[in-house]
Amino acid sequence: VRDPSNGEQSAFFVTESGEIAYWEKSATGAWGNAKLGGSVRSGTSPAATLEPGTGNQAVYYVNPAGEMAYWAYAEKTGWTNGVLGGSVRSGTSPVAVYDPAYEVQAVYYVNTSGEVAYWANPKKTGWISGVLGGSVRAGTSPVLSIDPSAGIELVYYVTTGGEVDLWFFKTGSWEGTVAGGSVRSGTNPAVAPTFNSSSGEVIVYFVNPSGEIAFRYFEGGVWHNGLLGGEAEAGTSPAVVSNTETGSQYLDYVDSSGEIAYKVFEGSWISGVLGGNVLAGTSPALVRDASSGDQWLYYLNEKNDVWSWTSLSAVLANGKL
Repeated sequence: VRDPSNGEQSAFFVTESGEIAYWEKSATGAWGNAKLGGSVRSGTSPAATLEPGTGNQAVYYVNPAGEMAYWAYAEKTGWTNGVLGGSVRSGTSPVAVYDPAYEVQAVYYVNTSGEVAYWANPKKTGWISGVLGGSVRAGTSPVLSIDPSAGIELVYYVTTGGEVDLWFFKTGSWEGTVAGGSVRSGTNPAVAPTFNSSSGEVIVYFVNPSGEIAFRYFEGGVWHNGLLGGEAEAGTSPAVVSNTETGSQYLDYVDSSGEIAYKVFEGSWISGVLGGNVLAGTSPALVRDASSGDQWLYYLNEKNDVWSWTSLSAVLANGKL
């Protein structure tokens, strides 16, 4: 997560002993790391949110009992932890968001019935839980995109039939729809964390059964197909960010050689390989600064260390955190 007001950002991960830890980049550019603790269910990853301008952060994870748990940070209290509850399906991870239009923290997950469920924390009422529904493919997790100015949330997931479906929240209520496509088993779709609903920019990317990067985009009231190609490593999913003003798209994935590869759209699509040696079966995470266009890509190398590719003022660099 990144705070656009001061440039601070945090990358959360699970240690080899199953605890939540993080790397944090200060406003001066210095990196430091610390361990929060807790006990994370094996085979799952945390999800983090940040409230811009306040420094308030939260990181959500699945504990060994299958419940949704969290660490939360506020300037006055520091880090505190707690358990929300629920029953999370084995082998799946949550996705979380802070919605500034409604001042709500929300975390979405797959429950043991295979449905999309959630915990939400409106400031006026405190934590509430609910179930959206759907039928989620085993071993996959939801992903989320938000239009922060309009308060629209889109929660995508892979169905048991291998298609992409989504739940969307608008004007206070949820509706479900089918995006389509055909997703490789054991992988999740990818969407930019933010989108611009006024421009009609609604795109979801995924790895198809042939291992290629494909996408579905919504235009003229219907969903359309797109194919970018490439060859993704089995069991990995892409990551994407976008420029909501220009429509540019920046997608990274692990190729079949175990390196970070990319697809970039700035008027037309270009492809390339950054490199690196990514730990088998893991996928990258991507952050973009909306004002500068700077990007940070995080991944685990073959020794289980956190590494990054950065594009700062269009200058690429690679290093270990």
